[in-house]
Formats: sequence, C-alpha cells, structure tokens
Amino acid sequence: MNIFNYTLKSNPFPENEYMQQILKDDFCFLDIETTGFSRKNDQVVIIGLLFREGGKYTLRQYFLEDSLQEKKLLKQFISDLSDFQLMVTYNGLSFDYPFIQERAKFHQLPLRLSNLRHIDLYKHIQGNKGSLPIENYQLKTVEKLLGIHREDVISGGDSVNLYYKYLQNRDRNLREQILLHNYEDILYLPMITEIFTYIPKTPFLINSLHHSMAIPCTENFKQELTFVFKLTDLRLRDHKLSIKGVTKTLGNFNEINIFEEQFSFFWSPETEQYHLELLVLSEVLSPDILVHYFNYEKLFTSTNVTLPDSPESFSGQVDNNIIMYTNNILNYPSALQNIPKILKKLYGLYLCKKY
Repeated sequence: MNIFNYTLKSNPFPENEYMQQILKDDFCFLDIETTGFSRKNDQVVIIGLLFREGGKYTLRQYFLEDSLQEKKLLKQFISDLSDFQLMVTYNGLSFDYPFIQERAKFHQLPLRLSNLRHIDLYKHIQGNKGSLPIENYQLKTVEKLLGIHREDVISGGDSVNLYYKYLQNRDRNLREQILLHNYEDILYLPMITEIFTYIPKTPFLINSLHHSMAIPCTENFKQELTFVFKLTDLRLRDHKLSIKGVTKTLGNFNEINIFEEQFSFFWSPETEQYHLELLVLSEVLSPDILVHYFNYEKLFTSTNVTLPDSPESFSGQVDNNIIMYTNNILNYPSALQNIPKILKKLYGLYLCKKY
C-alpha cells in the first residue's frame, strides 16, 4: 500500500453558498476506484480524499499496490475518516460508501463512525433532472456543463484494466494514469456544487447519516453495528412515520421484532435491514399551519428509556414533542437530529442492554 499526499497550491473550493455550508464542518470529499462493481468479490484500488488541514488544502490517495494489502489500506483510511464530521461524494451513497462498508466487514474491520453526515451531490442532481440541460448524470457530463476540463482521458472501466496490467508489469506510467483519474475526480468534485445554480429550489444538503455502535457496549469494539439513515427513506402515512434503512454488523445477533403502543421496530441481521414506525399525531396550529409530530415523552414510557432533552417546540404550541412535518413538508434538520438518536437507543436497548 502507498499513501500519496499532495498540498494544493491554491484553494480548490468555489465561493458559493453551498460550499460555504460545507466549509463550516470538518469535511472531506471522497471518491474510490475499484476492481469492479461486486462489493463481495472485488477490491478497493484507490481511495481519494480532499480536505482542509489548518490553512492548507490536502489531496490524499490510498493506493493498493498488492491485492493482499486491502485490509491494511482500509484500516488506515478508516482511522483517518474518524477525523471528519461530513463526507461529500458523487453517487457515494449508492456506490462508494456501501463498497467500503462491505469490504470493511469482509476484513472484520469496525468502521467506528460517529454521526458522519453525508452529502451525495449525485442524489441532488438526479432529484432535479428536469432543471438541468444534460443528457445523463455521469460526473464528466456534469463537469462539461460547468466548464471543467480534465487532463485525464480514461474512464472508470479503463482504470480497472490498467490496474490489472499494472499488477503484472509494475509499469509506473500505468499507475500514474490510474492515480490521475482519481485525482481529478476528487480535485474537481467541489466545483460540482456550482450545479445548484441550475436548481431553482435551495436544497437541504445533507442526504444521510452513518453511525456505528459497539456491541456489547465495551471499549474493544469486537462487535459492531453500523446503520445508515437516509432522509429519503422517511414516509408519512396512516398516522405513522415509517423509516426503513440498511445495516452492517460484525458479530452474530438475533433479530428484533418489537410492537409498542407508540412505535414498532423490526431489524433482521439476515437481510441487514431495519424498519421503524412511530405513531404520529396531527394538530392544526392556525388556519395555515398543520403539523405532524410524535410524542416525545411517551414514546419509550414502556421501555424506560431516557431520551435527550426535548428540542425547542414549534411556536411554543406543541410542547415536548418532535415536529416532523409542517404542512406536509418534512422538517429535515429535526429528522436528521432526532431519528438517529431513537435508532441508537433502540439498538442499544435490545442488543446490549447498556447503551
């Protein structure tokens, strides 16, 4: 394994309001190259990160020199990832992150993620396809729209073929071509935030949250559960708020199947999926304002779980409750803050009894 660090000579981050939101956090831009699309059978070849370090801008690449070194590469990357609160990708919610997650599980490596928020720029572009003058959503297509010109001329498929050739002959020119492809994917990724100038409605940037729990709750992290909470997985119907998501585990666990008055919760370690339903109440606050909320104090009365302090109520009229929808519009910040807390409490209650 090799790690290449480059200190950039100039600020790579554009000056727009969306990039300014990202710059408020300890963030990284991430992109990976692999030997194929199978998370179980293929490997990570390169992980590229772009981040701010003090007053400098660093682009880092973790390169797999030997197929036997993937565990070492991932272990170092996972350690470095813990420094960040926010990860920005392009289609990383569907490809990059799940691939890393699966390969980490293969090598029995705990991810140790703590409320890592994720912005997938591709998901925003895909969700606003009617507003954009492009024929597809490939990264290079979006770059062309924004006037970004690369030195790199190979595709992701070309990169795979070149890597296998490199393993055979160790030609440094081949390695440089592969590294350049990933380097420019990362270098220009911040510029993709300029695409929001084509989108009429200002989006809520965060798409998802990733979190890991040690199970049982000890310091050695020998067993771990990692869950993904995506805001697009929330559904409101029949006075219930439904949330479905995926997990990964290190260890063997029994499924959870709980039905309470205020909620139900199902988790299958076999399918690696969870489903939480919360009882939602409705209240008309004024002729123009209808809110949907769940009762913050009663939610876990039967399980004796102590939840965090109640957030600020809506205009002081729906006290001690979490408002999830106002006039059928999701309260994104509240959902991102509170639903993961509930998921962590549930997993802790039914898997380790100590969380």
